[in-house]
Amino acid sequence: YDVAVVGGGINGIQTANELAKRNVKVVVIEKGEYASGTTSKTTNIGHGGIRYLPLAVMHLIKCTLLLSLRHLREARSHWRLMKDALRERERLLEDHPSLANREEFYYLVYKGDRYSLFWVRAGTWLYDRLAGMRKKGLPARHVLKGEEALAFARQEGLKTNGLKGVVSYWDARLKAKAIALEVLRRAQDAGAVFIDHARAGVVPRGDADDFDAVSVTDTRTLHHEFV
Repeated sequence: YDVAVVGGGINGIQTANELAKRNVKVVVIEKGEYASGTTSKTTNIGHGGIRYLPLAVMHLIKCTLLLSLRHLREARSHWRLMKDALRERERLLEDHPSLANREEFYYLVYKGDRYSLFWVRAGTWLYDRLAGMRKKGLPARHVLKGEEALAFARQEGLKTNGLKGVVSYWDARLKAKAIALEVLRRAQDAGAVFIDHARAGVVPRGDADDFDAVSVTDTRTLHHEFV
């Protein structure tokens, strides 16, 4: 094999899939069941990186006020992270239509919150624009104020005191484990090899940072081999 991937979660499986599609000989070694660790315990929200938006704006403001190249680099870094996450979200929705769906999320803004209603409205508007929601004819963010916002909070059993408004925006809800197993099947079709219930080790070459091979031990039979 050219590459050995240790860990059969969604990241390891997707890595193997991308390598196999490029005709790289790859093996994935998983100590338990595939996608049974972190992948199965996620929130299953396929967010488009909205959390990076306020960080990008904050560093851009600091860059403007302080004329700081460091803050400019930070702003660009968070901006790229958000755009990459949006692209990945759309790719998941397109590649796995039965396992990923758009879902509406609600952001309640109260008096004294870190982000005012104005900033939340502006941020979610920009978030939608970057995702191209309106161009695709998809639902965009929506704002509730006054009695509408209060009625929503009461209906959901949420605090109404100090409520300034409610902003809804769209992200995705995923079946992460099912997606991981679907990608695994695609990777196998592309030539990747998967070994589960196995412990991986290395055979050192002499240098502590280098090795000749990866050892694989079946945790059920204790059978041992090298890959």
